Amino acid sequence: MKDKEIKLRIIEATDSLGGNSSKMARLIGVTPNYLATVITNPNKGVSATLLKGFAKAGYNLNWIVSGNGQMLNNANGNAVATLKTVQGKLDAALDLVSKLEFYTERLEKLNQQSESINYGQQSAGSVSGSQNNLEGKQETTR
Repeated sequence: MKDKEIKLRIIEATDSLGGNSSKMARLIGVTPNYLATVITNPNKGVSATLLKGFAKAGYNLNWIVSGNGQMLNNANGNAVATLKTVQGKLDAALDLVSKLEFYTERLEKLNQQSESINYGQQSAGSVSGSQNNLEGKQETTR
């Protein structure tokens, strides 16, 4: 099996998060399917993508690769990893809010333009109707 010891430490790291591999995959920035494939497929090696994700999440690559040292880069590794995950989600949410505000403003402008056009059509219809009424009254008086 390729990278058997590394895969066992990845499983150990996942177990430290309650054994939820989907949560670990999101934390390191890969799909749950990809992480599961790497861990379970004996012919699949551990990729640089996985290692970079673990490093960004606060895991000690020396521990993952060799088993030496602590699992986390510091005592607050899980907190740091969680904070990075929350920050990423917050940034994404703020981006969505910004887009929502943009489209809301566009819809309001379009609605105002539509109301203006409708008011103009109603005013033109009122003038035509008044002229028709006036002409009808003139004909009946003749």
